[in-house]
Amino acid sequence: MNILVCVTKQNTVKHLITHGLKMKEKSNGDLFVLHVTKKPLTELANEIQFFYDICKEYDANFGVIHSDSIVKAITKYVKENQIDKIIMGETRQENPRKSTMYKLQSALYGIAEIVLVPIREDRHYKDVI
Repeated sequence: MNILVCVTKQNTVKHLITHGLKMKEKSNGDLFVLHVTKKPLTELANEIQFFYDICKEYDANFGVIHSDSIVKAITKYVKENQIDKIIMGETRQENPRKSTMYKLQSALYGIAEIVLVPIREDRHYKDVI
């Protein structure tokens, strides 16, 4: 089973990857970590390096995609890498139907399962995607 961890914030990446690793231990697949951004990659050098270093520490494949459509980029990545489960943090959206997670569920129905990771008690709601 291939597992994808979607990351957006530095302060939640380890928490999300840990959940991905626990799921991976039960399977014979790979762990992928993906950061999709609309911002120019040149503005994110430090953040990308941080994610890369964490992924290296956890022996996870790391990718960065620049795209105007986060949902389309993740959907394409999931299909290309035969991802079975996607780990995401809870949404910040007040209306869940407007969230990336909800849109991904529709785009990937029958292809991959989305697993939402609850916010840890020591985190603020705004700190999770």
